[in-house]
Amino acid sequence: MIYLFFLLFIVICKGALPSHISNTQISGKNDIVSIKHASILSFTPLLRLHDIVVVHDDGDMLTIDYTPINQSHPDILLKLLTGKYVTAEVRIRKMSAWNLTEWYSLPSITVSDITDIILRNKIIRVIDSWNHKDMDRGLLKMNLYKRNCKHFSNFVIKNF
Repeated sequence: MIYLFFLLFIVICKGALPSHISNTQISGKNDIVSIKHASILSFTPLLRLHDIVVVHDDGDMLTIDYTPINQSHPDILLKLLTGKYVTAEVRIRKMSAWNLTEWYSLPSITVSDITDIILRNKIIRVIDSWNHKDMDRGLLKMNLYKRNCKHFSNFVIKNF
């Protein structure tokens, strides 16, 4: 049963991903923004459909991603598959170098933990613009088909 649910999830995910969004890297004056990929569910480590925005600055690396809260809970997965909105969050993590295994175990940081003021203000501006698009009673919402991590990464790349 779980296997069938998973296969259905993959088929729907592939159909939900905008085809114009791909691995992207852009250069700015002081930073580089790129996209890395991670698995959506822990029991599918090779299926890397989740987008993570990576911002390089002064030797540090910040990762920013958009994900449902309690993403592996069956009720959340079912709501996503049926096109319903679920509560989501934007996570920021700090790393010295890209390592997917390490990324999974890192705790999130807050925007105020970013020491570079210019970079912090850019990230605040982009995240606030994203959050403003779809807040519901103060909660950020995610939809597998209309507002997912692929949409988020594309938005960040365009607006960074």
